[in-house]
Amino acid sequence: MSTRCQIEFVGKEGNAVDERILVYRHSDGYPEGVVPDLKEFLKWNGGRISDIEYTSANFIYWSKRRFEELYYGDYFEEEKNKKWSEPQSYNSNLLLGFGICEKDVFHGDIDYFYQVIVDIKWENSMSSEVKSVKIKCYEVPYVDGKLKRSDFKLIDTIKIK
Repeated sequence: MSTRCQIEFVGKEGNAVDERILVYRHSDGYPEGVVPDLKEFLKWNGGRISDIEYTSANFIYWSKRRFEELYYGDYFEEEKNKKWSEPQSYNSNLLLGFGICEKDVFHGDIDYFYQVIVDIKWENSMSSEVKSVKIKCYEVPYVDGKLKRSDFKLIDTIKIK
């Protein structure tokens, strides 16, 4: 059974939240899997972190690319010489695994929720400085009905910058 989670990329300036993009991750959603991935991704993404739309899109690209390299690399011998672009040669995880969610719509099957919070200081409309980045990890209890943010229990905060 997969450990599902949602990851929210948040851009804010001071106390005002400017943007929120919500991503669904179907597998390996436990903190020991997600937090190292987020740290590695944020390092890889580098200079584009202040733009939350690009950051969230890049996270999905980065995540799928990593799986593709694993699947079509040496890990699965029978798939080694196949190409992702050939019809019927794909693993369904390349088509699934990650998705973009509607704002504040939480899947009822998630076990964890994460926020990647980027605090940005805007110099002007074209120039910004990233003041801090942190990852908040929440445990999500089973709720019979619609999940709300108030259901999530904060279990850790990791400061990145």
